[in-house]
Amino acid sequence: MRWSPTGWIAEFASKDGGEPARFGVERWAANGDAMIGHESGRLVAARKQPGFLGIHKLTGVVAVVPAAPGWTVEADMFGDLMPFTAPIAAWVLTDDGVVQPIIDKGWEPGTNPDPRGSWALQVGGSSRHHIVPPPTP
Repeated sequence: MRWSPTGWIAEFASKDGGEPARFGVERWAANGDAMIGHESGRLVAARKQPGFLGIHKLTGVVAVVPAAPGWTVEADMFGDLMPFTAPIAAWVLTDDGVVQPIIDKGWEPGTNPDPRGSWALQVGGSSRHHIVPPPTP
């Protein structure tokens, strides 16, 4: 779940005990119910669906600023993920006042964090990540 027009998501228990399923709240009903898209093609009240756990506010993006060349994120080993260093492409400011780096997550085939080697960007903020400024001349 990456997008919701209202900025809210509805969360549902997984049938197999895994991660909860998340659906974007499409709109609010007159009675205040969070309405989500249903496989029938209709909007339904989230709270009336099986496995409903609750609704949660998503973080909104206030601004995206390009990063100056040379900034990187260094990640420690975590579980079976090897440590890596990734260039920072941009900085994202969220509506809760947090600034996070956006990193290139697939810059070399077969390396962490994207084992497929495809090029993509992702938020690089984590407790195992360290932001490293460019070297001073």
